[in-house]
Amino acid sequence: MLCKSKEVKVGGYNHKKTTIKMSKLINEIESHEIITYLRSLINYLNLLAYRLTKIFIMKKQFLDVECISEYLTMSKSCIYKKVAAKEIPHHKIGARTLFDIDEINMWVKSDGTLTESGQVTFMDIKSFLD
Repeated sequence: MLCKSKEVKVGGYNHKKTTIKMSKLINEIESHEIITYLRSLINYLNLLAYRLTKIFIMKKQFLDVECISEYLTMSKSCIYKKVAAKEIPHHKIGARTLFDIDEINMWVKSDGTLTESGQVTFMDIKSFLD
């Protein structure tokens, strides 16, 4: 938007409103709008990244503690406590603790309860599939 220079009398003095001042004002407004737009775009990309992470996690069969804490939206320390108390189905391979995603889904559907052996049974799987 082009603006012609105008002389304006303010307080007894003549001042020129020039195109430069107007373009600075327009640039400031555009900068504010751009910053607002970029912030909303960043929020959207963060949400998209979170959803893609969930989809990626769901495609894996076995998850580690970090992934299972994101999947269940629980802290890692809470997961470790449940593993120590044998309250969550898990598998130990050396020092690693892994979680079968199907067992975790059944565990969640059963309100976080395990059988006495601490593992999900065939009947749990059968009822999960029905």
